[in-house]
Amino acid sequence: MGLTPASFEGSQRGRELLARISHLDTIDDRVEKLWLSDERGHDSYFLDEENCSAYARLYLDEYRRQNGVQCQACSSHARCLGLGTDGDGTPLAPFNRPLLVRLFRALPDGKGKARYFTAHLREILAALGQGEDTLTCVGRYVRPELAVEHEDEDLARLAALYGPLVTDEREVTLSAGLLQAFGYPAHPLVL
Repeated sequence: MGLTPASFEGSQRGRELLARISHLDTIDDRVEKLWLSDERGHDSYFLDEENCSAYARLYLDEYRRQNGVQCQACSSHARCLGLGTDGDGTPLAPFNRPLLVRLFRALPDGKGKARYFTAHLREILAALGQGEDTLTCVGRYVRPELAVEHEDEDLARLAALYGPLVTDEREVTLSAGLLQAFGYPAHPLVL
């Protein structure tokens, strides 16, 4: 319910109230806005290719904590380590750093990089929790940067999604740990 300021002018108390209101600052005068992206909302100030794996690790740490997962006690811990860690020894599984960079690069242009990145992590984890195939699920969110040819199509997709980031090399080397994490023999493979 609003009141017309003119209705306050009829009494001494109303005039005092109007005088106070005219000298009060507004919320905009008391609050400084801090932006998490540039003025257009296209580039995030805190999430980029360099730190997207650290951001994902923090998300995964909290996801595991919320779901009662203890990596050290898990029977798959050694296999998950094959996908790599982000510095502190905690596995990035079911992701690895190159996959997370590709996931970041595949985000839609415009606002909400952190929101989309987090949503994609959550959606991938939910789908994998429902038993969906890892390469199929991840392939919906990640844009491969190279084409890998091999008679084993799953191995070719594994190399395109989880393999090293694009270089000038004409070969892709998959680590023993990465291959073991996906059920292949644990020795490096050059495609």
